[in-house]
Amino acid sequence: MIKWIVMDMDGTLLNDENRIDEQTRQILIKQEEKGVRLLLASGRNYRKLMDYAIQLKMDVYHGMLIEANGLAIYDCMTHARQKKAELNKQDIERVFKLAQTYDLELIASLDDGLYDYFSDNIRQSKIAYRNENNFPEDFPLTGGHRDWISDNRGGYPNQFFAERLEAFPDACNKLCLTHFPTRISEVFEALKKALNDEYEIVRTSPRWVEISPKGISKGNALTALMSVNHIKKDEVLVFGDGENDCSMFASAGTAIAMGNAMDIVKQAANGVTLDNNHNGIAYAIENLEQITSKHE
Repeated sequence: MIKWIVMDMDGTLLNDENRIDEQTRQILIKQEEKGVRLLLASGRNYRKLMDYAIQLKMDVYHGMLIEANGLAIYDCMTHARQKKAELNKQDIERVFKLAQTYDLELIASLDDGLYDYFSDNIRQSKIAYRNENNFPEDFPLTGGHRDWISDNRGGYPNQFFAERLEAFPDACNKLCLTHFPTRISEVFEALKKALNDEYEIVRTSPRWVEISPKGISKGNALTALMSVNHIKKDEVLVFGDGENDCSMFASAGTAIAMGNAMDIVKQAANGVTLDNNHNGIAYAIENLEQITSKHE
């Protein structure tokens, strides 16, 4: 019997307009009413997750957040938060040099803000993109999980452009490297080699790489929560679409990849549902046996 439903956010629970489709929302609330607990597991922090948690009534039914790829745990009912680790200035310096070497954008994420570095070459490309798409002049140039520029001011109200290493903070939750998908594909293996397995490094979308402290992952955080709450593996259902979700798949009895998931995620899953724009989670909950039987 499923007691926990664990969901990634971008590309999984959220559609491409950053919304939870109403059909999916209603089915998830019905699961809560039956006693199933919901967990949101994301690279986002609690400030960018709580609005969605409230839409799902997770503050009423004691839902949990696995934030920043497992860096912190947040209780939606009690608002208690446990933060496990962070990256220091030496870590930031190391990745900053790689961003310069490979001409990538570097974003350092904090609880309430971010620091963003990119070269003049990238800046000009971003400005051209903003103009071509008729975005307003004050639209941030910061890169996003799915796009060349993205407005994250709602979740990260304090945003700074860091032209030099000295402008970065002394510590951060995670570091993100981003560029066009083709560029990320070209340099991803070189990045992992340069960082020498000293961090958790995952490609969460074709254009986005996230670097976290060693041992910090969604899967490790989920496993720890399961242990504390005496939840068995076969009582957990997980949904995801990115490489950072694969660690959770190993912790769960049933792992479902979204139709839009990366190939590596589909290969690690017990089944594949519809994509995030067609209520893939709702469809899977209602047709779980059928979906998983196709991959036995």
